[in-house]
Amino acid sequence: MRFRNILNVVAAGATSFLLALPALAQSTGSLSGQVVDANTQQPVGDAVVIAQSPSLQGEQTAVSDATGSFEITLLPSGSYSLTVQREGYQPFTQQGLKVQIDRTIRVKLSLVPEALKEQAIEIVAQRPSISVTTTQQGGTVGKEQMALIPYGRNSRTFDAVATSIPGVQNDANGGIAMNGAGGPETNYIIDGVNVTDPAFGTLGTTLIQDFVQEVDIKTGGYQAEYGRSTGGIVNVVTKSGGNEFHGSVFVNWSPFEATRKQVGALGQAVSSQISQRYNLDLGAELGGPIIKDKLWFFAGFAPQFVSRNIDRVISSQTPNAAGQPIRDASGQPAAQRGRAQDLHVHPDLVQSERQADLSLEREPQRRARRVRQPDQQQRRVPPVERLLRQPGRRQ
Repeated sequence: MRFRNILNVVAAGATSFLLALPALAQSTGSLSGQVVDANTQQPVGDAVVIAQSPSLQGEQTAVSDATGSFEITLLPSGSYSLTVQREGYQPFTQQGLKVQIDRTIRVKLSLVPEALKEQAIEIVAQRPSISVTTTQQGGTVGKEQMALIPYGRNSRTFDAVATSIPGVQNDANGGIAMNGAGGPETNYIIDGVNVTDPAFGTLGTTLIQDFVQEVDIKTGGYQAEYGRSTGGIVNVVTKSGGNEFHGSVFVNWSPFEATRKQVGALGQAVSSQISQRYNLDLGAELGGPIIKDKLWFFAGFAPQFVSRNIDRVISSQTPNAAGQPIRDASGQPAAQRGRAQDLHVHPDLVQSERQADLSLEREPQRRARRVRQPDQQQRRVPPVERLLRQPGRRQ
């Protein structure tokens, strides 16, 4: 019986690990390539490749096979260096390899034999400008770019960063639309966890840009590991700790903004105009080691205060002396516009908006009185008829 319980626990742990692998792969990248001889360009087998980065706890190693190929997976996004060691060859280190989430960087590492130590060998390698191992479309925005470019007008959240990718725009129904797909067709992932609202299909939770390490936007051609989406993917990786303590304090203050030009649809009579009063977000972040190369921590706090004015705008056509609508330079009917509280030609409309909730509460009572009144009239008996029905009187 005890052995069966232990077996069930092991099976449950293995199942949880297998289910967590796709989520872990969605929030990490990988390095692959080939180790060759710098003199003969022949593959070098049994070479030890070591990957190191400030974003990585410890280091990860791989050994090249007979064809010189190697691959290191499940690497957090960041800047990496690869060190190659092989008996009979000089050690070689290549730095500045930028690993992005759900991306694979392929490199070619050349080793110089020990016999050619006194000779100068120039190693020339050209990196491909585009990824040649995948067909997916989209782009990636890192924390450096988010610090330089102010994404977002009303709020500095990670979903505002996605609109910088071609083919991505805000959806009027909520969420982000990609290449013609609606907002509810987009899938949102934070650190491998799906945060899409199950009720409406839009973004279920948000996160300020100061706590984001990288935002990966996939507009099409992504792998089958991303399910439950017929539009695009917004994949977010948050910041983490490190072997050194680091932190920051930030304040973003927008006391005013330029006037937004209201562009209404043809024939639209009632619209709204939004103007910002102020936008303030401030906070702090701190990360560091609990156990070096073993356990890190990261914490942050950032409240946001936004105040906006929303004005109801009512538009009406302006006729000429003959009663025909006046047209503008583009040939469209010119409209006279004004705020609902300042427009004097429609006072009933303004008052009806102010008393909308009160009317809804009184309406059931009015209907109830209309129903009871006929019943009271039917039970009412005229005085003459009552005299005729009194006992003892002749009819």
